[in-house]
Amino acid sequence: MDAERVLDSFKDDLNPERHILISTMTGVSIDKIQNVIGDHIPIVRIMPNTAVAICESMTCLAADDEHLDSLAVVQKVFDQLGQTLLVKESLIAPAGSPGCISRWYWDRFSCRRSDLAGCPNSQGSSIPNH
Repeated sequence: MDAERVLDSFKDDLNPERHILISTMTGVSIDKIQNVIGDHIPIVRIMPNTAVAICESMTCLAADDEHLDSLAVVQKVFDQLGQTLLVKESLIAPAGSPGCISRWYWDRFSCRRSDLAGCPNSQGSSIPNH
């Protein structure tokens, strides 16, 4: 796995008192990252959309329960680049994949079927169709 090689290259430099690992790696779960770097470093997975370039992004964020403080820190950073939405980690890939966001959005939110996606309608209606 290429992600494993990249994570291996800097894992010894991570300090849990100073660092939060923010991952945009598609398909690489928090568990997979922890298997490489250990579970002592807070990990937040994010998936911004392309509108981040003009500060109009909808960035989905997820973290394990034990790292909610780190999640709040990362959310403050990405709130400056548009809107943020806290989601279950399982929603990070479908929410950020440009090839399927229109279909996923329609299936899960426009049809009021957000319960199938694992988030309430109030969250679903805030994800833009970019």
